[in-house]
Amino acid sequence: MQRAIDRFGDLGLELPSLETQFAEGCRERFGAWGRIRFDTTPWHIEVCTTAVFSHELAHAWDRWNLTDAERRAYMDVRGLEAWQGADIPWKERGEEDLAILVSRVVSQGVNNYRSEDRSAELHAFGQITGIPVPAGDVAVTTDARLEAPQYGSPLRSPSMPGSPRT
Repeated sequence: MQRAIDRFGDLGLELPSLETQFAEGCRERFGAWGRIRFDTTPWHIEVCTTAVFSHELAHAWDRWNLTDAERRAYMDVRGLEAWQGADIPWKERGEEDLAILVSRVVSQGVNNYRSEDRSAELHAFGQITGIPVPAGDVAVTTDARLEAPQYGSPLRSPSMPGSPRT
């Protein structure tokens, strides 16, 4: 999990102070494989699998760094109508679309990101993060395997000064 945090930092994507914990029964308790709580200090990420950790980090990055105007511009580029809402299908929520895109690009690396709509997705990623999109493709490389700490073992991101932009 530390590697995922480091990859955000390597790309210049600032994260707030976070506490992360592995837990059992996420789906039963709150209906997802992971979640982030913004009502605690530091913010708290709870996951049942490492597969969703980078996704939850992307939510933290969004909340810490983006303004409402930047979120609206992202939704316009992606053709989405709403940022969030329980009545909005999960894949049509701007906050989830952004978390999926950012987590995948961060995990794979900008140069190695692959999708059916690579150009449009990397354009949206570049617009929202300010990270230049590469001009050409490079060979796909494999990433080191993320190791999961024992259940209940907290992991903290480096503390960042300041407060989230709103």
